Amino acid sequence: MPDTGKRPSPTARRWLEGQATHSTAFPISPEEAAGAQERKLLAYLHRNAHTAYGAASGFARIRRYEDYAAEVAIIGYAELQPWVQRVAAGEKGVLTDDGVIALEETSGSGGARKWIPYTRGLLREFESAVGVWMRDLADTTPAAFAGTFYWSVSPPLAGRGRSPGGIPIGLDSDLAYFSTKSAALLAELMVAPPELGRSTCAGAWFAATTDSLLSHRDLSMVSVWSPTFFLSLDRHLQARLGSRQFVWSEIWPGLALMSCWTDAGSAAWIPEVRERLGEVAIQGKGLLSTEGVVSIPLGDIETPPTLATASHFLEFRDPHSGEVSLCHELRAGQIYEVVLTSAGGLYRYATGDLVRSYGDLKIRFVGRAGQCSDLVGEKLDEQQATAALSGLDGALWIAPCDDGYTLYLDAQTGDPDAGRMRTAVEDRLMENRYYRQAVDLGQLRPLDTRPVNAAQIDALLLALSKRSGGRLADMKIPALFTSKSSQTCLASVFA
Repeated sequence: MPDTGKRPSPTARRWLEGQATHSTAFPISPEEAAGAQERKLLAYLHRNAHTAYGAASGFARIRRYEDYAAEVAIIGYAELQPWVQRVAAGEKGVLTDDGVIALEETSGSGGARKWIPYTRGLLREFESAVGVWMRDLADTTPAAFAGTFYWSVSPPLAGRGRSPGGIPIGLDSDLAYFSTKSAALLAELMVAPPELGRSTCAGAWFAATTDSLLSHRDLSMVSVWSPTFFLSLDRHLQARLGSRQFVWSEIWPGLALMSCWTDAGSAAWIPEVRERLGEVAIQGKGLLSTEGVVSIPLGDIETPPTLATASHFLEFRDPHSGEVSLCHELRAGQIYEVVLTSAGGLYRYATGDLVRSYGDLKIRFVGRAGQCSDLVGEKLDEQQATAALSGLDGALWIAPCDDGYTLYLDAQTGDPDAGRMRTAVEDRLMENRYYRQAVDLGQLRPLDTRPVNAAQIDALLLALSKRSGGRLADMKIPALFTSKSSQTCLASVFA
């Protein structure tokens, strides 16, 4: 965007100066990254060799990456969960010698809780990546730091609890990702106070947030995750002002940047976001998840994000062949699943995130591995859908649409009370905290229903068979329609 002549505020300058040390340690070439990555890996293993996981995995015998790949298997959450349960029970030295300060919750199969341990070391790795990103952004878009910021990952809408061993579930606020000094400076720049994020009422949270935004006319940066979350906030702002006849750049003329997801399923919402913002630059986020930070945006807004090789140890698995590559070995155009080792105690952890390589440490997020639907970050998977439908005669399948999910019911043999069926399935889906949060915030509409007759079921099976090239007798209708091809089949039948 053109240089407006605006520069970072004094408080923002002090905060950015504190991020300078992160930038000096950030590898800028594949060759530099290769050495830095192996040093990081060996430091993890040396420090945690005497933990329960380290002893069981032979960390003390590992001298190089090839040993690590041979000794330690790539795992998913099912394999990690017993170790996390020991952490949650209060046992020390299970995954790391660093104390666990919180368990961050993310969704798991069947709606079960999935906890990721957070340590001080992991928080420093997050802060390091964000520091490099913000320093670079200050160089390319200094006007974004001229006023106040609105950063939000949305309210939890649920009370914070503790694990059986007394470990807090979730961090107190987004500022907990930063050091004490850094967090204090950021708090001065934030439109929404940290305590607002602890609200458990969506309506009250939106009202307080819009009031806070309107009281800070010097807003210069907005950072959210999902673009649909921003659009929900925008709708509440319209209701607050009693009009849609405005764009954000008219209310906040100093607004220079919007940061949000722009890749994969989020891309479809960006035109509407752009329309509501007005003349404001949009920067796509890198790949940051509960488990760790994989990439950050650097340089020109259109450039794919850069691997955060200074934060964690990264491997990349070919989803078809299973071949594993390191960051400096990635082939441009190839899609990989991210495998993460971090200071939080994840070792060769398959995140399920799929990325496309653009060479020179550049990647973009393209979706999730396995049967998963993720319109706005709800991470609804096949296992969760199967559990939600279980035992409900006539509840056939669930499919995503533009703004939510539809439950398809057998019109001839199922329970005639569609409202009761919808409520039963919705209640089970709500066990996934991200699905519940998206519905509570208006990012997803509540589940609706659609009747299905026998002829339509037959037509759908035939369409799925033709699309896959398989035999009709071998076809089964999934509990959750996740792939584009299966959704195309569904649309062809119910057009």
